[in-house]
Amino acid sequence: MKKITFIFVLILCSKFMLFSQDWFVGASVNFGIDIKSTINDSGELDRVLGSGVIVISPEIGYKLNKLNFGIIPIIDFRYQTEDNYLVDSRLGIGLGSFLRYNLVTFFDKLSVLGRLDLNYIYSNAYNTNNLYNKNIEHIINLSISPVIEYKLTNHLTLYSSVIGRIIALGYTYSYMHYTLPYQQQPVHKEDKSHRFSLYLPSRYNLSLTNISLGFYITF
Repeated sequence: MKKITFIFVLILCSKFMLFSQDWFVGASVNFGIDIKSTINDSGELDRVLGSGVIVISPEIGYKLNKLNFGIIPIIDFRYQTEDNYLVDSRLGIGLGSFLRYNLVTFFDKLSVLGRLDLNYIYSNAYNTNNLYNKNIEHIINLSISPVIEYKLTNHLTLYSSVIGRIIALGYTYSYMHYTLPYQQQPVHKEDKSHRFSLYLPSRYNLSLTNISLGFYITF
C-alpha cells in the first residue's frame, strides 16, 4: 500500500511539474576585460597585458516561489594579449547549474536576487607561437553573485549581474604537451598541474570579469 501511495504521489508531482507554467528558457552572455601594466626600472611603461572572456550560456530551469534553478550549457572563449598582440586564445565547452533566490522585489517588476553557480568547463588553448601541441584544462568553479531582474512582461524577464561575482572558488587541472623545435631533434615535454583559487573582493582585488546580461521566458 505504501509503495502504491508513493508511486501515485510521484506521478502527481511529475505531472504537476511537466505541465506547470513555471518552466522557463533563456540565455545569458558573460563578458569582461582585465588590463595590467608593468613598469621597468626606469619608471617607463614596459608592457601591457590584457585578457578577456566571453561566455555564452543557454539555460532551462524551473521557478519555485522565490527560488528558481536550472542547468546551462556553456561556450567559453578567453584570450590574452600583450602590447595589443594576441598571444593566446582558449575555447571551452561545459555544463553548469544555478540557483537564483529572490531577496527583495520592488513594484512587482524589479527584483534583487542572489545567484549561486556551479560550472564545469573543458577547454583547449591555441598558442600563436605554435610551441604547444596540447594545452588542456578541466575547470570547476563555484561562485556567488548578486543579480538584478526586471520583469518586462508577464512572460519575459531581463536580468544582469551588474558587479560580477563577489565570492568564487575554483579548481583547475592542466595538462600541457608541447614540442621544443631544436635544430637536431625536437624535444617533447609534458607538464601537469593542479590549481586551487579563492576570490574575495578587496580594495586591491576587484574583478569585473563575470558581468552578465541575460533573459528568460516563462511558460
